[in-house]
Amino acid sequence: MTVITAKDADLAGEQTMFSSNASWPRPLRPIDQTGHFARKITIDAHWVRALSDMEVFKSAVSYFTGYPPHSLMGVDNRALLYCLVRALKPANVLEIGTYYAGTTEVLARALWENGSGTIHTVDPFGAQRVPEKMASWPQPLQAIATYYSDNSMEFLSQLRSQGAPLDFVLVDGEHDYEFARFDMEMSARLMRPGGLIVMDNVEQSGPFSAVAQFLAEHPDWRELGDGVAAFKPSRPYGDEWQRSSVPGTSVILIQSPSYLVVDSGKFRSWGHQQISATRITGFEVELAPQTGSGTLHVQCILRSFGAEQALQQMMSVVAERVELAGNPHTVRHKLATPLVALSEPGQPIDFCTAEFELFWQPDAGSGSLRLAGPPRSAPPHATSLAELPPLSAPAEWHLISGLEVIPVGEREIVAGFPVLQLAAVPPDTCHGLALHFRDLAPGAVYRIQVWVKSAAGINIQLQVRDAVDPEEGRPANEGEVRFDLAAGLVLMANGNLLAHGMETAAGAWRKLWVDVKTADGQIFAYFGLLEATSNLHVFTAIDQQVELGGFEIVGPS
Repeated sequence: MTVITAKDADLAGEQTMFSSNASWPRPLRPIDQTGHFARKITIDAHWVRALSDMEVFKSAVSYFTGYPPHSLMGVDNRALLYCLVRALKPANVLEIGTYYAGTTEVLARALWENGSGTIHTVDPFGAQRVPEKMASWPQPLQAIATYYSDNSMEFLSQLRSQGAPLDFVLVDGEHDYEFARFDMEMSARLMRPGGLIVMDNVEQSGPFSAVAQFLAEHPDWRELGDGVAAFKPSRPYGDEWQRSSVPGTSVILIQSPSYLVVDSGKFRSWGHQQISATRITGFEVELAPQTGSGTLHVQCILRSFGAEQALQQMMSVVAERVELAGNPHTVRHKLATPLVALSEPGQPIDFCTAEFELFWQPDAGSGSLRLAGPPRSAPPHATSLAELPPLSAPAEWHLISGLEVIPVGEREIVAGFPVLQLAAVPPDTCHGLALHFRDLAPGAVYRIQVWVKSAAGINIQLQVRDAVDPEEGRPANEGEVRFDLAAGLVLMANGNLLAHGMETAAGAWRKLWVDVKTADGQIFAYFGLLEATSNLHVFTAIDQQVELGGFEIVGPS
């Protein structure tokens, strides 16, 4: 997104079509003196029809008559937008088509009176005029408004990839049908339940046709008025101003349903969105109260991106039976084989995206599927000992803490040991796991080898010991080595380990090893993650990851 501020643009000698107006900009003061909008108001067609007779609307008309001088909208349009924003209390407002930011100021003043919310306004042709206008506003308005010199496709696509929701959208950009329809479809895709889209200039065929066709294809959305319903094909230009939802304006208001909809027999996706992890272990779909039954088909798509590697994509398809009895319900599904992004040798993954495509197959007598929110990736899960894959003798799992462990499906590095992705998960604790080797030769020396591949930001801690001597209260043989894999260095070593080292192997793998003597025929080996900047073993988990190729024991010697 390209954000433009006043100082970014060369505004010297800017000439506009507007004459100077000594009263612009006006100081900030509440327009609504009645307290009508003190609380969020339920917006429906009845409220919209009654609005023009309310004192608060008349006050807004009075205030916005001739103001702002840079708005091309009629005064009733401006007063309507002000009242809608005051009533809805939106958190995120989008205006497509800024021009001279006159209507932007109307929306910003409404948000300022609400005491919360921000407005984003988009216009690819406004970089040389909009920043100057907005820089003249009172500072509190400037603080809640941002101008972008992107076109609506660029801006909405980036909002989609970020998963950023919208509550209120004014579509006032390019008026050809195809452009207006795109703006509506993408805005609707990002709209929170109960949000509003305002289409301006419906006296023109492009915007009006875009709204009419959208409503025909999305029956769960509703117009707050009868501009579309009252349209007469026999008199398409009979009274073009009657196409609007509100008499005296040039807009149609449409409201999203109080839920998200997956129509029967249709695909629904919210696009791919960047995630902090490099895996999808499952998904959650929160359903709104409804009755019915059917099969929900879900395609999970994980994409990984890196500057020096090709786009990689992994998919998993599942089908989940859904029985709906009128109560809220969350579908939770754990993938039998998690999707794990794998980088090319020596090439880091910059980021990953997740996309969940839904297809609803209702049983006879059931309708569309209603969602309380878009599907999401399953949250991080701390793996338990019982969930770890089985090992072959003489090794067995001893403990695990603060890790999500995912088999990644690579070929084995160590025979009988699946390659695992280890990711640090909350809470702030130690993040590691340990193996116990039993039935070894007492008094013998063994080499413990660990194969590992690490992303930046993580060092490795390897602690090895034999069993605790009951008389001494501590192991007879123990030690710790800390490794910086990125630099190929041993950071520290202590204890009475006999030797240690690190070797580079093919495919960006490192082999870490220590030689230790066992007094009683047992060895415990702990593999832990360290925060690279501090080398602390207790740190805040933000999905730091390593790949573990396996443990192996060599000896005795």
